[in-house]
Amino acid sequence: MNRPLQILTVLCLSMAALTYAAVERGVALKADSIKSQPFQDAGAIGDLKKGDSVQIVSKKGGWLQIKAPSGSGWVRMLSASESSVERVPTVAASD
Repeated sequence: MNRPLQILTVLCLSMAALTYAAVERGVALKADSIKSQPFQDAGAIGDLKKGDSVQIVSKKGGWLQIKAPSGSGWVRMLSASESSVERVPTVAASD
């Protein structure tokens, strides 16, 4: 196999791997503000209600990046609990 074809193959496989990401399901343990960034003083972009189902997209420090019925953003780690892991198709470039 020639070098350009090898590089193209690796790039294609890498892009395919990026289209799937582990997304954890969870539930809100308490009401909290959904923040635009993982910082206490970041602007609120929504409200999380106790019992809301969430998808946990990523973790950073003491923060969870979530998708909830009222919006997507960041909440403190103690505000939501993880329940299970599933494979969900995502497009990394659009997030």
